Amino acid sequence: HWFKCLASPNWNVNVLIRPAFAMITNLRVRIRPRWPIRNSRTRHQKKMATPLHTYGLEMFNIFSSYYGIETRSPFYDRRIVQHCISLPPNQKLHNGITRHILREALRGIVPDKNRIRNDKANLAIGFCFNLVSQDKGRIDASFSNLHPYLKTRINVSHLHHNWSVLKSDPYGAGQQVIILNNVYVVFMLNAWLHKVNPVQ
Repeated sequence: HWFKCLASPNWNVNVLIRPAFAMITNLRVRIRPRWPIRNSRTRHQKKMATPLHTYGLEMFNIFSSYYGIETRSPFYDRRIVQHCISLPPNQKLHNGITRHILREALRGIVPDKNRIRNDKANLAIGFCFNLVSQDKGRIDASFSNLHPYLKTRINVSHLHHNWSVLKSDPYGAGQQVIILNNVYVVFMLNAWLHKVNPVQ
């Protein structure tokens, strides 16, 4: 599961993962979608079943609990998900505008300048900034003490390069989700490995 989270957005194996490890685990095949995309409903349904949603929710829960915030995810309510999957495509995307049915439902409730905006905030920038300003020492210590299991499976120099890029420019790195993902996933995985399988 963790190494699948290190897949590149275009379903290629991330260069952070050592090629030999990717080959013996058949990772390239395991990270590719296994479904024929027949229509938008099937595609939506299959996207909801990927492990990235679970991973994302777990990450947000960890982040928020660190700051004493209890999260809620109303759009993951089973009834909402089933309703959205059942909608015809023109109610999801209408004249180039996404989430059409939601935007129409919020007419008169949310100001139009917010309701019809076509962009969304990049939350990764704030996360990168806080990661560098709040947790730099912990991540430096973690990466200088990588668990032996990780050392044989990832490209350590590439990890250190990603971390250097993130430290030197958290705002710029926030635009490159793969860098943030590499740093955060390895940081968390390393902490977990040291906890469940301490090095003697």
